[in-house]
Amino acid sequence: MTERKKIYYHLAGLFVVALALRIIYLLLAIDQSGMDKLWNWAPDTNLYWALGEHMFTDPSVVSFGLFRVGPGYGAILASIRFLFGPDPIWAILFSVLMGSLAPVIIYLLAYNLFRSYRVALIAGTIAAFSQTSISMSCSILTDQPYFTLQAAALLTFVVGYNRSRLKWLVAAGLISGLATLVRPSGQFWPFIFLFLAALAPVWGIYKSRFHMFKRVGITGAVMLLITVGWSFRNYVVHDVFTFGSNGIMTVNACLIAQVISQNPGQGSIGDLRRTWEAEDWNAENDYATSYARAQARALRVLSDYTRRSIKAYWHNVWENMTDINYYSQRQLAPPNNFIENLNAGIRRWVNPTLAFLTVIGLLLLLVQRRYFAALLLGTTYAYFSLVLGFSFWQGSRLHYPAEMAWSIILAYAASELATWTHRWFLQIKSRSATG
Repeated sequence: MTERKKIYYHLAGLFVVALALRIIYLLLAIDQSGMDKLWNWAPDTNLYWALGEHMFTDPSVVSFGLFRVGPGYGAILASIRFLFGPDPIWAILFSVLMGSLAPVIIYLLAYNLFRSYRVALIAGTIAAFSQTSISMSCSILTDQPYFTLQAAALLTFVVGYNRSRLKWLVAAGLISGLATLVRPSGQFWPFIFLFLAALAPVWGIYKSRFHMFKRVGITGAVMLLITVGWSFRNYVVHDVFTFGSNGIMTVNACLIAQVISQNPGQGSIGDLRRTWEAEDWNAENDYATSYARAQARALRVLSDYTRRSIKAYWHNVWENMTDINYYSQRQLAPPNNFIENLNAGIRRWVNPTLAFLTVIGLLLLLVQRRYFAALLLGTTYAYFSLVLGFSFWQGSRLHYPAEMAWSIILAYAASELATWTHRWFLQIKSRSATG
């Protein structure tokens, strides 16, 4: 069997398995929750659905929504609505498709990093069976489309770096820019791509580090044009240069409220959220005033309660890294004692162990001089882990994007362990035969 044919078989198998798992889950969720409850139970879904309904017909109706989360996912939903009609099942099926493509892309990313069928197949299998991915694939939310697009951007970036091909590097910037328009949490990736271009190992295809940076840095430059372009649009329309308000709103509603709620008499996190939202984002304030007010509060609290803020931030990082998937509990039947005990075990043992093994896997990559893989995967894992400190109460959904890195890291570690174990058995067998 040729190399290409073997890869095609693996990709087809991963896609079919991933698609089957997600369709089965969707049918179970519809049977147990009903379609009306399934598609719009998440508060964010209502915002995205409104964007999809109005942004091509009357954008003024969803002006704040565009300012808050960007145009990407709304444009996707509007296109689906135009092509197939307003039934939400089509939007869910789009997410199912994106979730089924994710293992395919993870496989290709792993293969292009290590040239190992085994590593690629293990990583793709992890992505196919990911409970969080299966759950998010059956939702009208940005999580799964963003994951798949950003993973595709990493794949094209790796191919461009390996071959020094500008078309792949430009495509990586365009795809990652589109992903960020879908989910603004990726807006700092232009600087990550520039960081990778500056530190990636220089090998024979490049004349010098400067030559490599000029080529590989194209990805970050292209993506930066997209993020700056949308920020400039907000400056022209709303007089505030920002990619969106969702970031500062999340910081205030979570980390800042968490810090201030520790003061006696200040109220709960929920109370502070409602009070600040009424103060900041009301009809009397324009968007620039609202944004400046929210930003000033966040900076003031971070300055006045620096130590407490840092402690709360790292607490949130760890809690979100180890948290369970709450979304499946809303999509499927209410949890029973078995599910509760299982979730407790996942939170206490499984997810912390995965985090520990990911770090061990990164160290293994460095020891074995897989520097580019360690740099790319380590930076990706760190990025999607460090942003966790600003939010909470959403379960494994928040850390899901890091799976595009840790699935491959663990696959590599597992493959190496299997190789070492095989060699060890052969040595024992050889000694027994000669003894």
